[in-house]
Amino acid sequence: MHVVNTAEVTALAPRWARAVSPAPIEHDARAIAIGLARTTVILIEERDEPGAARSRHVGLVRMLSADGKVLARRRLVSSSQDHADAMVGHLVDEVRAAVVAAPHLVVGVVQDAGTGTWDALRAGLARLAAERVIAGWHEAIDRGALRARLGRTLCVIEADAMAREDVLDRWDACLDAWDDAIDGVAAFLRDRRDAAAAPAVVDAQLAFLAEHRERMRYAALRHAGLAVPHERPRRLARGTGA
Repeated sequence: MHVVNTAEVTALAPRWARAVSPAPIEHDARAIAIGLARTTVILIEERDEPGAARSRHVGLVRMLSADGKVLARRRLVSSSQDHADAMVGHLVDEVRAAVVAAPHLVVGVVQDAGTGTWDALRAGLARLAAERVIAGWHEAIDRGALRARLGRTLCVIEADAMAREDVLDRWDACLDAWDDAIDGVAAFLRDRRDAAAAPAVVDAQLAFLAEHRERMRYAALRHAGLAVPHERPRRLARGTGA
């Protein structure tokens, strides 16, 4: 079963309201991964009316198998752009409920976010660790977001779209197999930086890889029980009217 559930989170909503009850736990679930992003959501105010694009915090909860298959997924959408704290609280509560129900679950934060978001989720999980609800957690950059980032960088290095896809596919395979694969990706970009159409784009990507390198050791994460899935970023449509 692959469950997809979108719920709305407000600052005043009580924890564990029916709309945000815990994600289901499959018998072969190995890990629970949470993440938070600020992204564009298509809000549908009235039925049959065009949606309006709004910036909202979107939380993602995924139950993962040992091989990275997504067994269940929940998206939590904030009701306004200012409810990040409420979203973090709900994500932490998802972890609490899941681990209480299935203590074997490995806990992970999987996202592509700024320092503030990493710190907020880390602080929430640290509280669970202090309460001895969890023993610890792992952190990883979302694979789909990483591929998208690298793809944009390759656009200033390689003009041929098919060639770029071949490089990205090869990198994906290497990241699955070897912990130091991300170092090879960085070396590839450095070697081609001076000849790139926009060297500053390559510099920005190299800085990102250097900052988050330890979150891209996907082979080690898989060995620890957190197999980060390959998923492309999605857009959300949320209805607010009847």
